[in-house]
Amino acid sequence: MVHLSRGRPARRKLIRLDVPLRVLNTPTLALILGFSLLPILYIGYLSLQDLRLDRRRRGFVGWENYRFVLSDASVVNALKNTVYFSVLSVAIATLVGLGIALLLESDAPGTGWLVLAAVLPWAVPEIVNALMWQWIYNRPTGR
Repeated sequence: MVHLSRGRPARRKLIRLDVPLRVLNTPTLALILGFSLLPILYIGYLSLQDLRLDRRRRGFVGWENYRFVLSDASVVNALKNTVYFSVLSVAIATLVGLGIALLLESDAPGTGWLVLAAVLPWAVPEIVNALMWQWIYNRPTGR
């Protein structure tokens, strides 16, 4: 809510911004739902069906497809490895990032070189691009 006063502090007009903002966000919300949520729901529906290429009719099997897949030891092992790798890699990346951020904020010697090492990979492609275009438009070597 926004309070507007026109010179008189005793009398204020109250403007509600909730409704116009919701109306303006509706198309975006519809697109997000249409392109992300609906396909996920459709895949979930298909996962509960018995789909085969040799016949057109679908049959509802419920959770049987999941029971079949999870009964395979190699699938369960792959899921365990995926969860282990995901948790470990996120934890390590978070700790390394936090350590570098704390080091950059400290007054330790050599932090300038660390900033250079962090910024240089972002700057080098732009420099290479600029040199490439300079060589392309160079009369003796470019065309």
